Amino acid sequence: MTHEDVLNILRRSAIELRELDIGLAVPRHSAQSLTSLQFQQLYVSRNKPVVLTDAIEHWPALQSWSAEYLLDRVGDVEITVAATPNGRADAVTEHDGGRVFALPYEQRMTVRTFLEGLRDSRMERVLYAQRQSDSLAEEFSALLPDIGSMPAVAEAFGCPPEALNLWIGDHRSVSSFHKDPYENLE
Repeated sequence: MTHEDVLNILRRSAIELRELDIGLAVPRHSAQSLTSLQFQQLYVSRNKPVVLTDAIEHWPALQSWSAEYLLDRVGDVEITVAATPNGRADAVTEHDGGRVFALPYEQRMTVRTFLEGLRDSRMERVLYAQRQSDSLAEEFSALLPDIGSMPAVAEAFGCPPEALNLWIGDHRSVSSFHKDPYENLE
């Protein structure tokens, strides 16, 4: 690796660090008082994170989703589940004295088996339903009627969401701080 290669890597890293700079706290903003133009100008165009409050109160999922409801609607549906020793799926982790990017072991199981695994305090591995690429429509389609819209957000992006993902885990499930190369809401 040449001196110029190292400088280019450092320049790219500096740009990424500036893009990730979120200050000391992530702002909270009521979705009810946020116009699509404000959302676009304040957050999307600047690649800044925000916690949107009051954004999904109208969604039926908030009232109806419970373990029992999920078992009734999708209990026998097979889903993709990540299983890790420490809850870190798709993350940098320690291995053989070094740091490596590790993908989780993935397996197929029913939602019923997955939820039983989450409840089992003796389970050593951490289960996390965290599949991307439109997992809500592909694996949990019976739950789609429970999800509402967020008109100001759709207007800011200029289209409805391309994909809807549903992630389910327990307190041990970890998503590392990161910046995605595309716009999304998490």
